[in-house]
Amino acid sequence: MLKLDLANLTSETIDRFRSQAATYARIADMGPGGAVAVIHLGPQGRLGLHPARVPQLMVVAAGFGYARGEDEAVQRIGLGDAVVWARGEEHETWTDGGMVLLIIETVDPDLGAVH
Repeated sequence: MLKLDLANLTSETIDRFRSQAATYARIADMGPGGAVAVIHLGPQGRLGLHPARVPQLMVVAAGFGYARGEDEAVQRIGLGDAVVWARGEEHETWTDGGMVLLIIETVDPDLGAVH
């Protein structure tokens, strides 16, 4: 067993797409175009509007904030909520108090399907 301390992974600052107070730490590669990562958004953090390069599942692991996709409907999201974005879908996520997000990117077209 390998235990990971998600709060202390080596991370990169995200500053593209007008993002703020955001860091990205890759946990695993999942083949071509796929990855599992943790994103930390600090207070007043934002992942600016950008397209999903592959289908993407975002799970809120801590905190709460907001997300919107191409339909521009803002959804409040919090611990235990998940959001799925299609390949190419423009989306953004932000928080007032901070949020931890688990991101799963995959070329699998069934991402987020309920069975």
